Amino acid sequence: MATQFKFRRDTSLNWATRNPVLASGEPGLETDTGKLKIGNGSSTWTQLGYFAGSGSGGNTGYTGSAGAIGYAGSRGVAGYNGSNGLPGYTGSTGSAGYTGSLGPAGYTGSAAPLTSFYVNFTSTAPTDPVLGQLWYDSANSQLKIYNGNTWVAI
Repeated sequence: MATQFKFRRDTSLNWATRNPVLASGEPGLETDTGKLKIGNGSSTWTQLGYFAGSGSGGNTGYTGSAGAIGYAGSRGVAGYNGSNGLPGYTGSTGSAGYTGSLGPAGYTGSAAPLTSFYVNFTSTAPTDPVLGQLWYDSANSQLKIYNGNTWVAI
């Protein structure tokens, strides 16, 4: 026949809260810490020291509750904001520049192959381009050629 021996057991919080008196030689186990105390028949749980294996240790004192949180001080006064400076002087508007006269209208070419060419220097693509026509895209600083469908950078 096998004999089973069980210790009294509980969490350290429950032991401290209930604070029982263990019988002389009665073991008590804290299940969350694995620590053991042996009763003497008169001391409460919190008065008993933990079992160290040999010799007796001093009694472990009760851990007191945490103190109150301290008072938060008042907020300091905001610092002084300086005044804004005076607005600066706005200069006069300069006179408009000279508008030059319009140049002559350019030659309207045909869809025939180019026998001579010129390069358009504009920020927008020429309308009605012909195959092989060159255009300098001044907005993107690129030389482009028309391939019959679209402008291609070269």
